Amino acid sequence: MIVRSVPPPEGVFYNRMSASSHTRDHRYSAELTAGVLAWLAAHGRRVVNGSGALDLEISKARQYAALTAQG
Repeated sequence: MIVRSVPPPEGVFYNRMSASSHTRDHRYSAELTAGVLAWLAAHGRRVVNGSGALDLEISKARQYAALTAQG
C-alpha cells in the first residue's frame, strides 16, 4: 500500500505498464499504476509516460479522439 505522506525517492520514474496486463492475471494493474503515478505527481516527481500516457493506453476511445485531434 502506498502512503501519500511518505515521499518517493528522488529521481526520474518511467511508467511501463502494459494495457494488456489484465490478460496475464494482473487484473488491477492499471488501477494500481494510476495510484502510483498520482503518488509520484503529488510529490512533484518526474515521470516519463505518466498518467496521460496511461489514460491513453487503457482507453481505445481516448486513443481515437487523440489521433483524430491530430489529424
